[in-house]
Amino acid sequence: VLASRPRRRSRAHRLPEVLMQLQGMWPQNGYPQQPMCGCGYQHSCQSYYGCPQNSAGGFQNGFQQQQAGTCGCWSSPNGDGYSAQEWDMFNTTPEGQNTYRWWADWIPTPEGQQWCANKRWEARRVVDGMIRQWGLQTLQAGEGVIDVGGDPGFVAAELLRSGIRVTVIDPAFGVSGKADPTTTQFLTNFDDRQLRLIRQPFNQDFVDDPKHVRMLRQASALVSLYPDEATNFCLYFSAAFAMRTALIPCNECQQYFPPHDPTYEGFVNHLLAIDYDNSRRFGNAPLQRERICNTPYCQVILQRTPGPAGGTCGHGCGGSACFHSGCNGAGN
Repeated sequence: VLASRPRRRSRAHRLPEVLMQLQGMWPQNGYPQQPMCGCGYQHSCQSYYGCPQNSAGGFQNGFQQQQAGTCGCWSSPNGDGYSAQEWDMFNTTPEGQNTYRWWADWIPTPEGQQWCANKRWEARRVVDGMIRQWGLQTLQAGEGVIDVGGDPGFVAAELLRSGIRVTVIDPAFGVSGKADPTTTQFLTNFDDRQLRLIRQPFNQDFVDDPKHVRMLRQASALVSLYPDEATNFCLYFSAAFAMRTALIPCNECQQYFPPHDPTYEGFVNHLLAIDYDNSRRFGNAPLQRERICNTPYCQVILQRTPGPAGGTCGHGCGGSACFHSGCNGAGN
C-alpha cells in the first residue's frame, strides 16, 4: 500500500484572480502581445540545480543526470513519481477503489461531460498554439511529441487529429477512472506507429533506460499539462537538450508552492527562476511565459522555443536570450 495515495485532482482547474496579470500571449506569432506587467521575477534562490555546490552530473546513455540541490535552498519534490505498479496496487485498496469510482461515476454525468468537453477544448488550444509557434511539419518530424502526464489522452487526441505522432508517458494512464469514452474511442483508431502509451513516470530512470534513447533524442517537442511531481524534471530535461516545450504548471498543487511565496503566481515565478538557471547552465533558451487565449481553465503556459532568433551559435540559440558565449546574440 502506498504511503500516500496518488493525488485526486479536482474536477476543474480554476483560474486564480492573480492570473489577470499576464506577460504574453500564446502563441506569439498571430496574436497581439500584452505588455509586461513590470512585477519581475522573484529570484528567491538562483542556485537550485545550478548551485555552485552542485557539480555537473555524470552522463548515462548520453543524457546528463539530474542532481538534487545541495545549497539548502527550497526545491519541490524530487519528481520520481508513482510507478505503474504502485498505481495498480493503490487501486486494489478501498481508498483507491473509491477514488477510481468517484471519477468513473462522475465522468458520464452532465457535469462530467462538460468537464471533458472543456478539457478537449483546452487541449485543442494548446496544440493550435504549438503548431503556430513551431510549425506542423516541425512537430510531425522525428519521433513526434512527448506528452508527459497525458492521462486520459485529451492532448494526445488533438495531436493525432493534426497528424502528429505522440508518445504519452504517464503511469496512471487508463487506471485513474478519468477515461472519457469519446476520447478513448478515438484513440483506438491508432496503432503504435502513431500513438505510444508508456506507463512509467518521467524521471531520471526513464531517461537512463536505453530503449527510450531514440524516442527522447528524436522527439520534436515536449508538452505537459499540469505535470505535478514531474514538473521539475520536465524543466531540467527540456533545458538540457534545448527541447521545444509547452507546459502548464498545476494551479491547484499548493503542496508544490514555494514557502517564500505560497501562491500560484509565486509558483510560476519560481519555476521560471529555476529554468533560467538551468538554461544558463546549459547555454540554451529559457522558458517564456505566455497566455493561452479562450480556454476554460488555467491560461498560463510556459514555452521554450530553441533555434536561431538573432543568434548563430547553434546551441539551441534563443537570440538575445541565449547564454552561449560564442553567440552573436548572447544575452550574457
